[in-house]
Amino acid sequence: MTHYRRNQSQLKGVDIDSTQMRAAVNLVIAVKDGKQPDIESLNVLADAFLEVFGGKNPKALFGSSIGLVHGPGRRPDYGFTPSDIVSAVIEIERRRLQYKRGALAAAKKLALQSFIDISGDCAARSIERDWATGKKTVESLSLSELNELIRPYQT
Repeated sequence: MTHYRRNQSQLKGVDIDSTQMRAAVNLVIAVKDGKQPDIESLNVLADAFLEVFGGKNPKALFGSSIGLVHGPGRRPDYGFTPSDIVSAVIEIERRRLQYKRGALAAAKKLALQSFIDISGDCAARSIERDWATGKKTVESLSLSELNELIRPYQT
């Protein structure tokens, strides 16, 4: 049986043991306790970050990317994709139809008719592919955010 944890604050700490990671943990503990961090930890961190800013991979120093190196795939600062725009139109229509039975199919049909640059024999497959790719992005957005997202694409 698989077990899950509801509260992430109870998750176990970082298992990586390196001089730089210990210095980072010491810094965090000192700040949390309202104390002054020791100078040795600060010097270790300063040297480590100078190397990272100089181009060294953080994984080599800290044992993890510590959020400074992006994983594979599209970088999060590249903005929205065409799939996100198509998915936003579909999601707006789904919400207008109040997620009733057949709402998704009707929304996809509307998207197929709405986009002037999606046509041909594979248009329906393209809409399906765009929805599969972009639905996670748009489902969490509010209606006003969705409308603002598609506004520049209206002709």
